[in-house]
Amino acid sequence: MSYQANQISKLSSLLAKVLRDPHKPLQLVEAASCIIEFQAALCVVNRRHHKPLYLCDTYSDKQAKQAIKLYTKSTYLINPVYNSFLSGLGTGLRRMRDLAPDNWNENALSKATNMSLDSAEEIGFLTRGWPSGLEELVLTSRISDECMVEISFAQPVSVGGFSDNDIDHLKAFIPLFSLAMDAVCQHALGNTPNDTSLDVQLEAFASEQLTQRESEVVQLILKGHSGKSICKHLFISMPTLKSHRKNAYVKLGITNLQELFSLFIHWKYEMDHS
Repeated sequence: MSYQANQISKLSSLLAKVLRDPHKPLQLVEAASCIIEFQAALCVVNRRHHKPLYLCDTYSDKQAKQAIKLYTKSTYLINPVYNSFLSGLGTGLRRMRDLAPDNWNENALSKATNMSLDSAEEIGFLTRGWPSGLEELVLTSRISDECMVEISFAQPVSVGGFSDNDIDHLKAFIPLFSLAMDAVCQHALGNTPNDTSLDVQLEAFASEQLTQRESEVVQLILKGHSGKSICKHLFISMPTLKSHRKNAYVKLGITNLQELFSLFIHWKYEMDHS
């Protein structure tokens, strides 16, 4: 692995600027461009009980910009990075396709607004407006159990996507990027008012169909809590939890977690646009 002196100098300078002045997250993307090539990038803060916090992006297409807005409002719920974050994904660099499930439930996606199955895409589906034919490389910095910064780099498959060399180059600088991403995250969260809109919508979701306890279980599932965590929060046993979850799924006409997320995304979209 070799670098030009000017590459290291520019990268170090940009990350140092971020650490001194973390209100410009775009410099994180600029720093990465010193050592790898990519067409566009998106940077967000993933949060366990809230929608992702948008930081910056370099997509120029108007449809892609709309897709990003849609993502931060609702479709993040079915995104591989977000779900890996809920499952404990830590700091590192990974190909998006390695985070995606082996297959998506076709019935679940058919109920999700603005999404469609597409076997040509690396994660098996495409969100409305999102550019097709891209390979994504995801750099993450785990700040806490509740928060993780993500920079997703995109490169067309037609030009070869990302090579193992690209990954090795960027991996060498993960500790520096992680420090800078931490600074950006702390600054952004310190300047962002508490977002309660999602909590309000979660409480309203299927409230007329479910009992209060079933609704509480569904809310915690959608917030990313594990079965053990739900039992602890609600002071119930695992068999009781399974019973409430089964009854809720029957009333909602679904059979699994993917369908629950898809149903909520569809319902949320209708609420946001009503």
